[in-house]
Amino acid sequence: MAALPTASGSRVSYRPLPGGRAELEVAIVERPTIDPLPALLLESAIRAFTDHATELRLANLTATGDAARAFWRWQPNRPQVSLAAAAPRALGLPGIVTAEVLWEEQSYRVRPGAREGAVIREGRTRASLSLYDWWRADSKLGVSLAIDESSGRGRSLSISGSADQRFAGDRVSVSGRLSGWARGSGPPFYAGSLRLSARSRVTVGEGPLLRLDLTYEAASARAPLALWAGAGTGLGRDLLVRAHPLVHDGIVDGRSFGRQILRGGVEGEAPAVHLGPVRLSAALFVDSARVLAPLPDVSSRQTFVDLGAGLRVRIPGRRSILRADVATPWSSLRPRLSVGWQTQWPD
Repeated sequence: MAALPTASGSRVSYRPLPGGRAELEVAIVERPTIDPLPALLLESAIRAFTDHATELRLANLTATGDAARAFWRWQPNRPQVSLAAAAPRALGLPGIVTAEVLWEEQSYRVRPGAREGAVIREGRTRASLSLYDWWRADSKLGVSLAIDESSGRGRSLSISGSADQRFAGDRVSVSGRLSGWARGSGPPFYAGSLRLSARSRVTVGEGPLLRLDLTYEAASARAPLALWAGAGTGLGRDLLVRAHPLVHDGIVDGRSFGRQILRGGVEGEAPAVHLGPVRLSAALFVDSARVLAPLPDVSSRQTFVDLGAGLRVRIPGRRSILRADVATPWSSLRPRLSVGWQTQWPD
């Protein structure tokens, strides 16, 4: 059974049948303009504590399936503010059209792991217009145009393309993204990613679930540090290696950071208990990452392997899942607690 989400919250599911037939299930669920306040306030309080960030999502402001998002992160050395608005078939274009403006600063320590050392701060302002659509029930394509202005680099124009192909009844996702930046003065630079995700079942909460993720991210040699890949506890970059924090005091200061990273992970999850409307699950996981192109001050490629266990908390009406994990490196017993948010499956 594959599913197609739409901007208004509708879903179209299909099941192939013998003889070239298919079974269709259509459900139209209009999202409320704002999520139920108890769930919204609970997630906002937790996110403020774990990530020093908050966001507000609004939907159906004009009853046409549109959506808006405001995000603010006040973490020291890593502030960010962004505003985005999306609507189906806006400007006469097919699919979902999204406009976004973003301002952020990020900080990086030149000597990773050192208590003292030069810190590089990069600021970036970005305005983008993107379009994506499920051209088929199992195929999503997207394109984005943006103007970026980075500290020390001036203004550049970027174009990005993305694709996501689903297999095995939405149990397997193969996706990729490639972006290029051109400047009036100076050579262009690039960044891209490839991802394979697989899961044992489509429905969540009805039994044990096994997840596999394999991701490769890369940036060209001239790309700013904001485009470099990293893995850690979820702060700084999305890739998880949960016993090796990437960010300290808002500064990217970990050895699992470089122009090229290959990350793999396996996670098993089983339903545990229900606390009223909140559903808890237990999880076991293995994270691994290989830095293929490290920082210049790191002389060799490094591999990280972490083992751990944790809890998953699903709050009704919220897309994100709260995770609380304890992980330790494979080579030594050094437990580390991390708390963050994750999605159950690629959007």
